Amino acid sequence: MLQSISWKQYLEAVLILTAIWYLVVGFIYYRKEAKAFIKNGPKLPGRKAAAAEEISPEDQFEEDPEAAFTELENIVTDIRHSILEVAGKSANKDKLLRQLQSRLAYYDGLHLPAFRLAINNFIIKNGEEICGLTFSEAELNTAWDELPG
Repeated sequence: MLQSISWKQYLEAVLILTAIWYLVVGFIYYRKEAKAFIKNGPKLPGRKAAAAEEISPEDQFEEDPEAAFTELENIVTDIRHSILEVAGKSANKDKLLRQLQSRLAYYDGLHLPAFRLAINNFIIKNGEEICGLTFSEAELNTAWDELPG
């Protein structure tokens, strides 16, 4: 039986199977890149890629969760030091809420329920400890819903 297969047929079969193997592996590991390549075409020098603003917060979190958590930690630290501690016990609730809104106006993490909850819990806990002001979760969510974007 093996004598009926020529070397040419054998090499063709090996090349076809190898190509199929690499296509399957490439599809499994580089699915997002392949979709972006098909959608946007190749990245050429001098040609700008699709607008970065079009990436949804969910996609950004899926691409690099470490960076998303680091950004959340930086924002929480900034809120504590530059807003809550500066305001202190003499803080006005409305003024403090406006400052928080201006700080979080362009933070895309507010669109992720887990990040919004984390920020709300942080503000509720630290607002009472540092400033002596109590915020409700509904009050904070209303403030975040009023933000542009």
